[in-house]
Amino acid sequence: MESIRTAKTFGLMVLLVLVLICLFSSFHIVNPGQRGVSVVLGKVDPTPRPEGIVFKKPFIENIINVTVKNISQADVTSCFSKDLQQVEIQYNVIYRTPVDKVVALYQEYSGNPWDTLVQPRMKEGLKQIAARYRAEELVQGREVLRKESLAHLRNAVGGLVSIEDLNIVDIGLSSELEKAIELKVVVEQQALAKKFELDKAIKDAEIQVTKAKGEAESARVIGEALAKNPVVVQLEIVKKWNGVAPQTVVTSEGGASVLLPTNRTGPAAK
Repeated sequence: MESIRTAKTFGLMVLLVLVLICLFSSFHIVNPGQRGVSVVLGKVDPTPRPEGIVFKKPFIENIINVTVKNISQADVTSCFSKDLQQVEIQYNVIYRTPVDKVVALYQEYSGNPWDTLVQPRMKEGLKQIAARYRAEELVQGREVLRKESLAHLRNAVGGLVSIEDLNIVDIGLSSELEKAIELKVVVEQQALAKKFELDKAIKDAEIQVTKAKGEAESARVIGEALAKNPVVVQLEIVKKWNGVAPQTVVTSEGGASVLLPTNRTGPAAK
């Protein structure tokens, strides 16, 4: 009898353990910012599971969590420019998985779209775009490279992944090319400075010519006015007189101009 009771107790314990295992296997937690993909005996359920605690079939159903939050992924790609210079482009892609594409991405790209979808198309786009520009243009037109690469990537992924943004972190050039670009910039700046000096000299010369023409025209107008109105001369003399009688006077004797004092002093004046 004792052995029978022991066997029953052991059986109950085993049953309880199995029940607990089944119970715990019937629940799954989908974390915030994720969706669950249900796989039952190798078949994927087209409806993703929401956040929180979800029920599942024990032993035969597996739920895989897939992130639908923004993901920031950094990478670097080696490209050749139009002038056959090798450049290293460092970039950062911000993307996320749309909720309605979670199941499709899991089926086609094993739930990780970066390695099999985003990254290959990003590298391909950068190489195609870089080949259209000289290395110097890529460095100076980083924003153009960013916009064209972003548009290419969004079109390439076809809506399976939402590309939120793309940043070009750095464009690396060879040391020889960097020195050549720096030298070119210095030469261009010097040329601009010389052009500025030349333009300024030409402008100053134009100002002087204009000023001289203005003075000549002013003198001509005044001369014509005085010739037509002699009284104007007398009026100008009166305006400039300081109230003191002149001490000398100019007279003509024998065709020559003689300067004579008007107020003689000393013995000769008596």
